[in-house]
This record gives sequence, C-alpha cells and structure tokens, in this order.
Amino acid sequence: MVHGSGSGQKLHNVSLVKLIRGKAMLQKNNPENKFFFVYVLLSLRDNKLYIGSTENLEQRYYQHQHGSNASTRSRRPLKLIYFEGHLSEADAKRRESYFKTTKGKVTLKNVLKKSFLESFR
Repeated sequence: MVHGSGSGQKLHNVSLVKLIRGKAMLQKNNPENKFFFVYVLLSLRDNKLYIGSTENLEQRYYQHQHGSNASTRSRRPLKLIYFEGHLSEADAKRRESYFKTTKGKVTLKNVLKKSFLESFR
C-alpha cells in the first residue's frame, strides 16, 4: 500500500514524486504497474469529508475541483487530505467502504489530526 497526503488546491509535485517512487518500488510485485487509490477530500465549505476511489487520482481530483462530480460540486473548494494506493481494486473498494463507516471515519480523523487542525485555522 502506498500512502500520501496532499494540501492546497492541487495535487503537489512532492506527493506525486513520493507516489511515483512508491510505484517503482512495488513494480516487481505488480507487473502491470497499476494502482487503485482511495482518497479523502475535505470540503472547505462545509468541513465534511468525501471519500472515494479511483484508478487515476490526478484526473479524479481535477474532476472534483472543476465540478464534474455531482456529490462534491456544491461543496467546493475541496482539499485532498489523504490517499493510499492498492495493488488490487477489491482492496481499494474494501478500504473505501471501511472509511465510510463510523469507525472508519474515527480512524481517519485520528490518523489525520494535524490535517484537520490546520484546515480549521
């Protein structure tokens, strides 16, 4: 699993570099070099989370930022506060489902305490 976090209104190059390095390290275990991502967005409008999964994180984030997703269109601006990569789409979907549970949201908030504190300053 590859973890990362982003801040600001676009996916930062530093996060992408870490992600690419992580992909290179895991490539021998994943010959197709394909990852499935679970990501968490924080709405700066209503301070609520949006949790999703995708095969192309950069494209999906762009879609959210530009109103292409009905679920987040009215909640913009959005901040990418967490993502993780999985070799299996089933693993990513399972993790996404977990994060959408009450227990999963508590886990996320505990892991991302600093991100939440910075977002509310």
